[in-house]
Amino acid sequence: MLAFITSVRNPHNSTDYGRVERLLQRSLESVCSQTSPDFRVIVVTSRRPSFDVPEKVEVVEVGFPPPDSHKGSQISIAAIRRDKGTKLAVGVLAARRMGATHVMQFDADDFVSRRLTTFVTDRPRQEGWYINKGYVLYERRGLVKGVSDFHENCGTSFVLREDLYGPADLELDASQEAIYEAFGADVVTDVLGSHPNTLAHFAARGIGLQPLPFHGATYALETGENWSGELYPGFGWPVRPSLTREFGFPRPPLLPSIRSFSAFLTANARRRMRACF
Repeated sequence: MLAFITSVRNPHNSTDYGRVERLLQRSLESVCSQTSPDFRVIVVTSRRPSFDVPEKVEVVEVGFPPPDSHKGSQISIAAIRRDKGTKLAVGVLAARRMGATHVMQFDADDFVSRRLTTFVTDRPRQEGWYINKGYVLYERRGLVKGVSDFHENCGTSFVLREDLYGPADLELDASQEAIYEAFGADVVTDVLGSHPNTLAHFAARGIGLQPLPFHGATYALETGENWSGELYPGFGWPVRPSLTREFGFPRPPLLPSIRSFSAFLTANARRRMRACF
């Protein structure tokens, strides 16, 4: 069984917590659209969502303090790693109690491929995979672009066999200090709380994760809650219906139709032609 785990930022460190919940709700809809039923989803949060979560989702509330005294989403990376890492560690503990063979962490505003569960459950002994091919979705413009360095910039990038997190065995209400001691600071900060060093972390231990052989996730940008801002500046394309089905992208008005985008290009071409005469 594949367990998807995510953490939700503390309301104190959010620009608009209502927006955070709306982003979480649609991400859960994406994750729960798997083609196989052999999965569960675990949400670790300081406040239970105000909406009804899907049947496959378990919410675990923790009493961790806000990671930073600053009000808003732009807080220090060290504070983010501590808060996110310890919450996701609780997610790993919950996944183990459910009997998960593999765990995939995802950011609570991203989208994942509906094929992941089938792919993973067909390979129960494999150590894990990383997503090097994915998409970025530009929220305000409703455009999408394929990228080949996905795992270097997005936390929704790794599917790991559950034992790779180490033998930690704690209650779900464990303190952050107990989590650091049980999992180890390197796992909490470099694997759960961050992602750029994850491949190197496991390679140093003789564990070679494999690239996922398809586009496995989509990084949502321009949400208003991104800590890192826009990592992939440039042009994108209108979202194809096949991608909407694959990842559960939101419907218009967030995403413009291909027809309206084509009309926009045609109108601009006509204006340029008139300017030539």
